[in-house]
Amino acid sequence: MSAENSGLECDYYWVDIVNPVRGRDKYTAEAQDIMEALNMTFTEGTIFKSLWRKAAERQGKQKLGNSAYRDAQKVKFYGDRLLGIELIKENSADRGDQRPKPKTPGAYWK
Repeated sequence: MSAENSGLECDYYWVDIVNPVRGRDKYTAEAQDIMEALNMTFTEGTIFKSLWRKAAERQGKQKLGNSAYRDAQKVKFYGDRLLGIELIKENSADRGDQRPKPKTPGAYWK
């Protein structure tokens, strides 16, 4: 299958579930549906889509101009942001925590 690049429907964000865990009928899952059903944040959705594209590439579904390395970079960048966001949340609760309190998620990682 050739690589696709579109802001519309793309096969690399679909996957056929042929043997569902709970024995239901087979179905086609789409990344966007899963992201919306789980109410993912932008950061979570970006990580999810990067991992999805990496796995889809192994099935011959590829985004034009994308690479596994670029997706790995995105997972790391947004993973660091997610860790920073969670650290800020944790530190904002009054727990007597002595860890540094960054002003922004990115500030923690510098």
